[in-house]
Amino acid sequence: MKLLPLRSMRIKLILLSLMHFATDGLCSYLVFARLYPDNPAAAFAIFICYNVLAFVTQSPVGIFIDKYNKPKLFLGISIASMLLGYALSSVWILSVLFIGMSNSFFHVAGGKYVTDKSGNDISQLGIFVSTGAVGLVLGQRYLGFAPLPYLLFALFIVCGLVMILSEDKENLSYPEEFEKENLATYALLAVVAVVMIRSFVGKVVSPDFTLSGHVFLFISLATALGKAAGGICSRLIGIRPTTYVSMAVAAVCLTLGVGNVYTFILGVFAFNFTMPITLYFANITLKGKEGFAFGTLAAALTPGYFLAMSFTYSPVMRVCTAVMCIISMIVIILILRRVKNVDRSADPDNPA
Repeated sequence: MKLLPLRSMRIKLILLSLMHFATDGLCSYLVFARLYPDNPAAAFAIFICYNVLAFVTQSPVGIFIDKYNKPKLFLGISIASMLLGYALSSVWILSVLFIGMSNSFFHVAGGKYVTDKSGNDISQLGIFVSTGAVGLVLGQRYLGFAPLPYLLFALFIVCGLVMILSEDKENLSYPEEFEKENLATYALLAVVAVVMIRSFVGKVVSPDFTLSGHVFLFISLATALGKAAGGICSRLIGIRPTTYVSMAVAAVCLTLGVGNVYTFILGVFAFNFTMPITLYFANITLKGKEGFAFGTLAAALTPGYFLAMSFTYSPVMRVCTAVMCIISMIVIILILRRVKNVDRSADPDNPA
């Protein structure tokens, strides 16, 4: 079969980012619009099962994808699984199984593809991981918009087929950057801790004003733009200044500025700058196992998220948020000091 003559990583990054938006939007829509029953206990069971399948499984899925190294094949499996989940929505157990695994396969396969083809370019990592936040909110908050699932399915399938049928350029290598192997192990544990902190704070933080549907959308846009901006700024001006500024702004805005919609959104924007940075370091520490690296960080989101469900955003928790922002900043800077060479070499297909 003749492949599409499409090799530009810029275009493929756009396709995968649109798929990310559609994947999370479809999963959110299917869980909240088609599967949630009136029984609160059953709804909670569905929510837990979906999140475990969608996130916790990404780590073992990453091992599987690294072993066979065919990310496009798993993109195809993700599309088929999503369609099955939709078709079987009358049987919630099967539907949750298929859409959860579709989410898991897509994220790991897409993350590995971007890492391999960009040479672990931090700006491209940030752009790829950014769009899912908007999809999640659209899928959950705009359930009454009847064409939404059809538009999301069309976007998901068309972008996926173009990706699967396109030609590939060779993987770009990136250097072994840690001075000693044991340092890489400690760095990975530190990165996982930062991800858990980000997940906890992202769930527990709440504003002192009424959240309308449009404000939710603006917050999701701030989340997405923060992830993209974190990668782009790290590539342009470096990880160190990006981390210092973003975590300082987040610490102030998410503690003292939660009563104002603008400062709160600014805090959310700044707080998400570290997402591509942690993924960039995870890929270095697990070089050659990029699927497992992506999956491990995704799985690390789950404990922080569920733990945060037990807390309210009290004044004490606001102080804890500022402390956790500072801890995240210190950990990232300490990891950076152990890296021999932060490679931001330009590639003609890199967006920067």
